[in-house]
Amino acid sequence: MKKILVADKDRGLRQLLRAVLEAARFEVAEAADGLEALELIARQRPDLVILELPLPRVGGQEICRLLKTGEKTRGLPVILLSAQGQPVPLWRAESCLPKPLLQAELLKKVQELLGTETAN
Repeated sequence: MKKILVADKDRGLRQLLRAVLEAARFEVAEAADGLEALELIARQRPDLVILELPLPRVGGQEICRLLKTGEKTRGLPVILLSAQGQPVPLWRAESCLPKPLLQAELLKKVQELLGTETAN
């Protein structure tokens, strides 16, 4: 089962994304801030990371930069979430999706990046 880390300061959005992703048969970990996200990435090595850009303590853009320049993490796919539009390429993230999110669009992008099919 593919593992996804969702890092967003909004608990409700994290729970919604967890429900959507788990229904599609992904394992989901959650982080409420950037430092927690970095710790989880180091410990659990997810297959994909979903990051809100304005995270507390360490921002999503900085986490993406660290991942994309790190020897062990540069191939880790990153989806950025932004209420400010789509500022890709921010440190070579694979995608940047606007908030509020369209669940179907997020799920399609996750499946595309991980090479998985829709679970029915």
